[in-house]
Amino acid sequence: MSWQWGQPWRVARSIATLRTQVNDLYPNRSKASDGTIGDEAHQQQVSDHNPDGAGVVHAFDITHDPRHGLDIGQLAEQLRDSRDPRIKYVIANRRIFAGPAGPSPFVWRSYSGTDPHTNHVHVSVAAGARGDDPSPWHITEGAEVITDADVKKIAAASAAAVAAIPVPRPGNTPVALGAQVGGANINSYRALAILRTMQGDDAELLAAIRTEIAAAVATLPENTVDVDQLAHRIVDQLVDKAAAE
Repeated sequence: MSWQWGQPWRVARSIATLRTQVNDLYPNRSKASDGTIGDEAHQQQVSDHNPDGAGVVHAFDITHDPRHGLDIGQLAEQLRDSRDPRIKYVIANRRIFAGPAGPSPFVWRSYSGTDPHTNHVHVSVAAGARGDDPSPWHITEGAEVITDADVKKIAAASAAAVAAIPVPRPGNTPVALGAQVGGANINSYRALAILRTMQGDDAELLAAIRTEIAAAVATLPENTVDVDQLAHRIVDQLVDKAAAE
């Protein structure tokens, strides 16, 4: 027998864990837009706020309250960066990303629903055993999050500078990255090309930047430019720039 309105219900255990962690991290946060189970109007639509056949709710709305430290954009980005397999999808600030089973997993896409989700972030988790996994979520209070907008900003500000940075080549005189030639330096060019392309509007490429640099590092021959070190230098520049503003 499937669940009926008026019968007992519960949230998925992963949702219960997330709610506890958020409450512990932000004890003074507003809960004005919090929500798990929907009202009976939800019966007329497909929604993870509706209990499934076993009476389990798989969605949690968390209120935007930056005054008390909880910024839904930052929280959503932490969840996206976590690549947690329990995530079905997350909506915040007119954007949505899907979990591993959805379209373009963990890539932000525009969201045009009637509720822009600017006063809360909506988190939906998978059904079944995955959604009932009570493991802790990888979220922290006030963690620095490098967003796609941040990445584009640092790319625009530093691509030319990075090209001019002298890069050590073992046994050779340091040469500016943009001036290096030869097959041995193909990965240096790849990293720089990624930075320059990021100045455009390709959201999928923006989301793939960290993966792309990691892949470049994995293919580096010996005694060539350390692209991983270069990536860290770029991130450090971003953090320093943000702190100065």
